[in-house]
Amino acid sequence: MAVSRAGQLALDFKYRQSRGPPSLSVVDAVAQYFHRFRSFRWTLSAVHIDISRPAPLLREFCFDDWMCFLPKDFLGGAVGALRTLDLDDVVFPENCPSLATVTDLRVKYPPSVTTYRRFHVIFDLCPRLEILDLHGSLVGAPGIVFPASPAPRTLRKVTLCSYAMCNLGNLYAVWGLEFVQDVHIRAEFDASLSIDPFMDGVVALSVLFEGTQHIRVSAQLSGGRVRKLTCGIRRSVRTPGETLADMVLASTVLSHMHTISAPLSVLGHALAGAYHWPQLAHLNVHLYAANTFQTHPDRAPRLCLSHLNCLRAAPMLESLTLHMHTLDDASGPRCSLSATFQHYEWQIKVFIEPSLPPLGPDRRGVRFAHTHLVSLVSPLMMPDIARRLPPEVLAACFAFLDLGELVSASHVSQSWRTAALSFPDLWSSIVIFAHLGKSGRLLHMAVSRAGQLPLDFEYTQMSPMPTQSMLKAVSQYFPRFRSFKWTCYPGYIDISRPAPLLRELGCSEWMCSIPRDFLGGRAGALRTLHLDDAVFPETCPALARVTDLRARYPEFADDGRRFHYIFDLCPRLEVLHLRDLDGAPGGELPAGPAPRTLRKVALDAWTSCDLLQLYAVWGLEAVADVQLRMPLGASVRIAPFIDGAVELSLLFEGDQEAVHIVAELSDGRTRKLTGDDVGDPVAVLAEMLQDGAALSHMQRLIVPLSVLGRALAGAHHWPALSHLIVHIYADDMHPDGAPRSSWAHLNCLRSAPALESLALHIHAPNMVTVDDARNIREHLSTLTRCILREVQVYGFPKAVVREMRARDDDGPRILFHEVSSFSDGTLDPRI
Repeated sequence: MAVSRAGQLALDFKYRQSRGPPSLSVVDAVAQYFHRFRSFRWTLSAVHIDISRPAPLLREFCFDDWMCFLPKDFLGGAVGALRTLDLDDVVFPENCPSLATVTDLRVKYPPSVTTYRRFHVIFDLCPRLEILDLHGSLVGAPGIVFPASPAPRTLRKVTLCSYAMCNLGNLYAVWGLEFVQDVHIRAEFDASLSIDPFMDGVVALSVLFEGTQHIRVSAQLSGGRVRKLTCGIRRSVRTPGETLADMVLASTVLSHMHTISAPLSVLGHALAGAYHWPQLAHLNVHLYAANTFQTHPDRAPRLCLSHLNCLRAAPMLESLTLHMHTLDDASGPRCSLSATFQHYEWQIKVFIEPSLPPLGPDRRGVRFAHTHLVSLVSPLMMPDIARRLPPEVLAACFAFLDLGELVSASHVSQSWRTAALSFPDLWSSIVIFAHLGKSGRLLHMAVSRAGQLPLDFEYTQMSPMPTQSMLKAVSQYFPRFRSFKWTCYPGYIDISRPAPLLRELGCSEWMCSIPRDFLGGRAGALRTLHLDDAVFPETCPALARVTDLRARYPEFADDGRRFHYIFDLCPRLEVLHLRDLDGAPGGELPAGPAPRTLRKVALDAWTSCDLLQLYAVWGLEAVADVQLRMPLGASVRIAPFIDGAVELSLLFEGDQEAVHIVAELSDGRTRKLTGDDVGDPVAVLAEMLQDGAALSHMQRLIVPLSVLGRALAGAHHWPALSHLIVHIYADDMHPDGAPRSSWAHLNCLRSAPALESLALHIHAPNMVTVDDARNIREHLSTLTRCILREVQVYGFPKAVVREMRARDDDGPRILFHEVSSFSDGTLDPRI
């Protein structure tokens, strides 16, 4: 359907399905349109599709979560338009013409494969690379596992990430990556490893802890080049500070460095070792509570400035910034102490965040440190970064605030106020939550700052009634509202006032009686009408253009609900959602037929209202999406609702208190039915499945075993069925309560048609042992006539899955998996 509507345009395709094979219809459709894809992202095994098919338009090719073996004739074996290749575990061919144009390559090194991975031919296969991202358990050396030749000169960004011990620094040197603009390496390093080539030409350096056992090194090199190194600290008898200093700060290529950021413990060790940086002018020191605070006799922590004595060995600086990390968690207050170094006499200013969270009794050290820093100097300033933000960026941040927060932000500073008042769009969306009632001055202020823009207004106040000034302001600006959402008694406002711009109106939590002269009594811009309890008029021109109607059938109404006028009032409906329905067609409900413009219908009934009768009388067969929720009695016939189903899912909710029926019909139509208060759900669902005419085109079925057994007992067949998913519950296996394992209930599959795939999902915690798995394998091996290929069995523990490896014999392949299901028995969508 999507391809037919896309005309002759190139297609961007993405398909995600974590477990299980795709349906044959999907595989056939992908094969049919593969040559038209401009981008292709597939989260499934590559064996399901033929990636050797020509694709002359394809520019981006992605495989997620599965190993991919690239063939020599990949994409037809010809040079095409491919530019981006993003794969997980991958094995390369020795030669492949279609990779010659790739500029962006992101691949994962497979941990174990039966053949060579052939990563050493990457540069030969992709001579035009601009972006290279290699990650995974990288193990090996250049010339054997990885390329030995220099990297392409077109490279501008390289990322190397290894989960194993691998000398990525050696790859950096052999590949000659000094010219690359951006290089990021993440791996385990030995403390003795020299990283001088990686940082040659550094002008600004940052060395900081990341967690407890990793360091992060960021280097700005000459020419705007960037180097990032994240590595683990192999702790032995030396401290992390000593390890950091030896690895980075002792480097011989730091002679041109003018800026450095490092922890105090690391910097102290480096200065003690007489490491000198003649060009250093700006120093950022990070101090942590563990080595910065000492305790007074009265147990009150005090700031220990003696730790800063190591800075006396530093060269003459232009600026020194101390970052106080006073709490282990990121939610605590953070302070920075800035000083200018002039002949070792400090001129100190303290910068503290404008608002600090309240400190509990367990944070005495933080409170004392904060007080001590404030006592050094008096001026408090806003952080420089907030003052440097351009107005456009501030306005984009303000867009996430509600009206009250926006007003507060506009009073923080002159720059923030200027940014807030310079963008009227910020004030055109007005959301007011008034639990105790608010004056209309807030609305007047927002409207004055919104200029001439249409207004989106939302007001919520449960009790008491809004103030008179607020009601007067709403009445004054009602003609300017583009959307109006009112969570309050609608009788407080006059909804008969004209509103030519209004496209959306919503009233919640209260009954709303729509008058004939609603919105001035003339057709306007109204498209969306969302109400709770609603009473409709006999005529109303303002509703003639409504396309989205949601309303609840009121339990009590003095002069009738008049729901039977809905189709006459709204002839252009596209979305209809009616709740708590009661009555019959032609009485309190429309007699039909429904407007032909409908594309989605949701109907809920908690009484004896027969929604399936409404479905037939209203003629909803052509609607793309229909959802019903109603009580299901024994006399209800469900088959007409799912007539023509291609895929059908039948599942229980809770302890069979409700049933969920989901049917995918031809032409992409969807039918969903939730049945409550079902007396005998097994009998109801089995009777539905026995309607052979309605299900003659069904290809895929998801069903509980108890329902399947009763349906097949009547010798009813589905000739097109090829994929069957069966849910097995404890009650299915022990109908008499006997504590024994028996898979004889699967014998009903002998009456099923020949299947291409069968999946069993077991929800019986007491029947998932190794013996149970062996029993079910033996039993399924006897069903070779109705199972042609393989059986997937889900629900066994990981240890059992490892024990039950697939066997190659004459019968179907039986594969065991572990999987989680939700409490209602539905499948985890990742399967």
